[in-house]
Amino acid sequence: MGALLTASHASCRDDYECSSPGLDRLVELALASGAHGARMTGAGWGGCTVSLVSKSNLSAFLSALTAGYFNDKPAEVVSTALFASTPGSGASIYLPRAIDDADL
Repeated sequence: MGALLTASHASCRDDYECSSPGLDRLVELALASGAHGARMTGAGWGGCTVSLVSKSNLSAFLSALTAGYFNDKPAEVVSTALFASTPGSGASIYLPRAIDDADL
């Protein structure tokens, strides 16, 4: 998964030219800080990045990105721009059960 994220970023940067120097720097820093993979996401040309990071490395990873990219930003900017999340269950199809007379 990490290699696919990183390859996708390279394609956005090189083939579609929809990245930016700031996004490229964030991806490089994320990879150097222990991410398994990283890529730009959103609209590009100044959007944001997503990085795949092990829970065991999360604290060190966030510290490295704070020091390497966000060090001159106010704390309130860093706290809204740099955060961790976990994957959800993803999309699903909900099929309601049929209603019969016993339910009425």
